[in-house]
Amino acid sequence: MNLPTLLRRGVLTALAVGLLAATPAAATPGSVPDNRPSAPASASVSPSHAAAASRQAAVRTARRGDAYWTPERLRNAVPLGGKKRTVPPAGRPKPRAASHPFGGYPSVGVLAMTDGQGVDGFCSASVVQSPGKSLVLSAGHCLNDEDRFKNFVFVPQYNNGSNPKPFGVFPVKPGHVYLDDRYLSLGTRAGDDYDFAFIEVGTNSSGQLLQDAVGGGNRLKLLGANDFIQPNVHLVGYPGAGNTPLDCVTTTSKFNARFLKIKCDGYTGGTSGSPFLANFDGRNGDVIGVIGGYQTGGHDPNESYSSWFDEDVKMLYDTALRGGGTPTDAGIGDAATWKHATDVTSGRFGLQDTSDLVVKWSDGEVTLYKGNGSKGFSREIQLMPPNALWRDHAVEITAGDYTGSNAYDLLVRWTDGELTIYKDVDENQKLGSEIQLAAPNDRWKQAYQIATGKYGGNGWPDDLVVVWNDGRVTQFTDVDEKGLHDEKELTGANSTWTHAQAVTGGDFDGNGGSDDMLVRWSDGETTIYRDIAGQGLGAETQVLPPNGNWKEAKLVTAGSYSGSGPADDLLVIWSYGKVSLHPDVDLAGLHAEHVLVRP
Repeated sequence: MNLPTLLRRGVLTALAVGLLAATPAAATPGSVPDNRPSAPASASVSPSHAAAASRQAAVRTARRGDAYWTPERLRNAVPLGGKKRTVPPAGRPKPRAASHPFGGYPSVGVLAMTDGQGVDGFCSASVVQSPGKSLVLSAGHCLNDEDRFKNFVFVPQYNNGSNPKPFGVFPVKPGHVYLDDRYLSLGTRAGDDYDFAFIEVGTNSSGQLLQDAVGGGNRLKLLGANDFIQPNVHLVGYPGAGNTPLDCVTTTSKFNARFLKIKCDGYTGGTSGSPFLANFDGRNGDVIGVIGGYQTGGHDPNESYSSWFDEDVKMLYDTALRGGGTPTDAGIGDAATWKHATDVTSGRFGLQDTSDLVVKWSDGEVTLYKGNGSKGFSREIQLMPPNALWRDHAVEITAGDYTGSNAYDLLVRWTDGELTIYKDVDENQKLGSEIQLAAPNDRWKQAYQIATGKYGGNGWPDDLVVVWNDGRVTQFTDVDEKGLHDEKELTGANSTWTHAQAVTGGDFDGNGGSDDMLVRWSDGETTIYRDIAGQGLGAETQVLPPNGNWKEAKLVTAGSYSGSGPADDLLVIWSYGKVSLHPDVDLAGLHAEHVLVRP
């Protein structure tokens, strides 16, 4: 018996009777420190006093913003964001709606800010309804470098008349500007589907919340694929020439199958972030878009565009409502911590119908995150404290019901080729019951990727698909405590499958039959093989073409994280520490991304 096996038969016994029952210990020498946040200490000030102090601080901040943004400074601020031309292109007259200057609306205004070079600038923005009454909507391309901004405020119904700040100014809360990560990573061209942003502001100098001051906010409205033609839509914004607000009313249309388009005169620089308002009554309406998206809103000042307001906008809105946290505000750590995740697997590690997540960390710690059924997690449970055994010798983990007890087990492949099962893992049992599935052997040292699923067999999640180092792919059916059974070759040795970087099983085709297998390849391409059942790999469907972004998808696992339905929610851990969830993945694609941990 070689060293890893001796360690497991000796050290692991000590761990089972001692460390598993102990409180979390310090990391072993040379391990990665645990960066996950601890619970905050109890406040020494009463909640009422703390709230009063917070309100006073917000008022002081608003007074400083009021003092800085004098009427003259606001008039002289320059447009930020898009590159809209100041004159229409010659030789292409097109019918469009006239716009007219006016005194402004309470729910529309300007975001004013000083950039890193000391230049005062602005974009257009609008109030959007929220429970906290403090949310503003604008274009992503105005705000993708928020750290450089100073004197950062929202001025509702700004105008250059006798009362230019009728409601005062509302300072932007530091760290409360929310943009889609895909817009930040892909940039203004490739990421133009996500050119929108939400901003949370504090009170004005009178201590009023934004919606209370202006009399409500616009309702966020998503558009279906057939909803792009909307009549009587107001486009309201602030062009750079004189900063006088413009209003235009016309019918919108669809452009390039994914942008909302409107033809209105004179929307030059400064109008980035201007809201498209349907069902508008002069104070509030349904906001269905903002100037942004295609060519950062369009280069022609008489034609403007918006990214499609679909579920991506709703997810970012929800993130802003949570202040950037997870759906439960429980928190699952930061990107610096998640860079140290070395393997993940999904399963029902308890009595609930939704999936949980087991993570192995680079210091040998193993933890369980309990799913809340709403695309997030409620709490973290330590299954194994940091230790050298799991750090150095546990190569891969996967989960399924191999023991037939209707509870998920954890299967581990070790460096010496041994396979072991930890039976009925949950927050109480933890990793206390180990069963040897295969003794140490040279063959299993050559395994490359393992994915558990219901691949034919008896309908239980107890079948394994294994990718080997030579590119062969085989399937084991009905794995149980007695061992590995009925191996079938799905494809022979080949060079293609040596490029499979991450695999996971799930029900992506929605037929409720045999599980499918999702593969992320070395060039970023992602494909699904349908209905794996021991008779070859079956039909392949591409859900993502080769791309640089998905080369960074380090770990993937599929589960039922958004409810009690099929295992078709794809959780991804990225090389740079981001953690994201794609609910309801199917053969048509990955669809929306729900970011749990931001990079």
